[in-house]
Amino acid sequence: MKNFKATFIIDGKIKGEIIFSSSNPFHSQSERIRDAKIEIELQQGIIPSRLSQLKVIQLD
Repeated sequence: MKNFKATFIIDGKIKGEIIFSSSNPFHSQSERIRDAKIEIELQQGIIPSRLSQLKVIQLD
């Protein structure tokens, strides 16, 4: 399991961060972003289309 932190921005303002795990360490950056969008919707209830920017970094 790899842990990631996603920082999400809406309308030019940082709205929050989430931590999520991925069981596939070989995911591409685009797959990680997709996973982050799913987790943001599940954890925060924010629809991915509202995100104006998303930054995903690996924690470990």
